Amino acid sequence: MKALPYLITAICALALSAGATKTANAITRTVNFTATGFCQSLPPEVEPCTARPPTDPVRGTFTITLDTLDPPENTQIKNDGGTNTIALSVNLSLLADVSFTYQNHVLEVCGGSTVCSGPTTSADRFFIHIDNFKDGPTLGRAQYSFGSPQSPGAIFDSTTGSVRIVFPFRMDAFLRAVHGLLCRLHIASECIS
Repeated sequence: MKALPYLITAICALALSAGATKTANAITRTVNFTATGFCQSLPPEVEPCTARPPTDPVRGTFTITLDTLDPPENTQIKNDGGTNTIALSVNLSLLADVSFTYQNHVLEVCGGSTVCSGPTTSADRFFIHIDNFKDGPTLGRAQYSFGSPQSPGAIFDSTTGSVRIVFPFRMDAFLRAVHGLLCRLHIASECIS
């Protein structure tokens, strides 16, 4: 029974050291979003908001890794296949490519395109504009194009919805808290006072 505090301390130390192998500067965020109230905005001959969108609401999630959340002002970060990467899942039919740009704390994510410039009327594409990504993300705009016989080349647009960053459970922080509690209870050894 005397070995229990040593075992707990060893497990805490091992768990803390395992988290230290991550890249020091890379930041990874998982983001859930929902956009609602889509109206057809293109082609121009269509009366706005008269066509019912094929999908509403649009829900999705993406995981993005950036080398920094604070690039120099007016410096654009794009997915480069190295440190800056993204994986997108959305309830729309999209072409395979996913891209993003991040500049001045504005994040734009595109599905179905290697260039993040919003959807076009020629393919199934998705675009989401997120303001204040670093400190309190909000949905600026979401758009998608949907090529079908019912709506050939239509673009649907929304400015209503939500964005939420999902913070993962941090085992290292949990183990530090447990170790601190054990120290306060005088159960653990190797406590720093």
